[in-house]
Amino acid sequence: MKSSKNNNLKSILNKDIIPARIDGRIISLFLKQLSILISSGIGLDKALKIIENQQIDKKLSLALDKINKDLERGLTIDQAFSNNENYFNPMVVAFIKSGEESGNFAKILDELSFYMNEESKNKSIIKQAMAYPIILLFVMILIVAIVVNFVLPTFQNVFEKNGQQLPIATRALIDISNFIKNYGFLIVLFLLILTLSLLILRKDEQSKLKLDEFAYKFLAFKKLRQTKLEYQVSKLLYILRSGDIEIKKSLFMIEKSFKNEYVKENIRNITNEISQGKTLSKSITDKDIFSSLFKSMVEIGENSGNLLETLKKSSEYFSNDYIYKLKKLADLAEPVMVIIMSILVGFVVFAIAIPIFDSINTIGL
Repeated sequence: MKSSKNNNLKSILNKDIIPARIDGRIISLFLKQLSILISSGIGLDKALKIIENQQIDKKLSLALDKINKDLERGLTIDQAFSNNENYFNPMVVAFIKSGEESGNFAKILDELSFYMNEESKNKSIIKQAMAYPIILLFVMILIVAIVVNFVLPTFQNVFEKNGQQLPIATRALIDISNFIKNYGFLIVLFLLILTLSLLILRKDEQSKLKLDEFAYKFLAFKKLRQTKLEYQVSKLLYILRSGDIEIKKSLFMIEKSFKNEYVKENIRNITNEISQGKTLSKSITDKDIFSSLFKSMVEIGENSGNLLETLKKSSEYFSNDYIYKLKKLADLAEPVMVIIMSILVGFVVFAIAIPIFDSINTIGL
């Protein structure tokens, strides 16, 4: 029992403080190099050793060092990557563990490299789009907090001494200020309890499924998330199927690439239905994670006997649509935040300035 506790303590102390997951751009470069080496006739184990010696990235070198040491100890590729899967995208791990079965392993690695690079670019667009609005939001909160806590109380005393009737906007601002002062701690405490409750609920599989279903169906930008999902599924399925990886195994790998448990469960159900003899188009018919357009494209591809080409065209269409929607959202984010900030700051200034002008007019009279 004591030995078990010591092992648990060691495992906690040995965990990396910094998140281990390697950046998508580095993963893309890793897959590209791996593709080149394997297409040159070099074995996977030797190729991993060569890439480790290149020292492309600190996290990648650390991960490959651990993997290569596991291989030297006699572990299989499957076991070595399983031991270090926290460094990689789960789909990449699933593919490398079983991808050697494909005769087009190098080609698929190259295609996956391109896909990971595109994903990294899309994430960069989102980060860049949100960076300025988030800065504006913090500046806005800071300005309002300073005005409400330090400027407004001073004028409030002056107004009360003069027996001046305050405008509705000023009274509303004072009430908001008093509410935050009186109940601010309780608000923060409530938010902390809510956050902790959600984290605890996500530890339970059924609760996590329900939360992820709610997030997918009802949170903002559902159309954007659905378009991204359809781009990812069509693109990855095209890459894997063009590499002669059978459809059930392809769907298993695709499932690993998603974090949303509701999406994963739907893909898992599609895989099970295909195992029972259904076609892909029939399996996705009742799945509400996909649009009717995506379902129609898959059905047309199967009926024409050219599903692979349809998947390629579909991935191109949904990719363009996703990037268009993403850039449109990015273009809108900044002006929307500027407008919101202008309205709120304008309201605060208006609420303070009007009674000041009234006081000056009263003194003048």
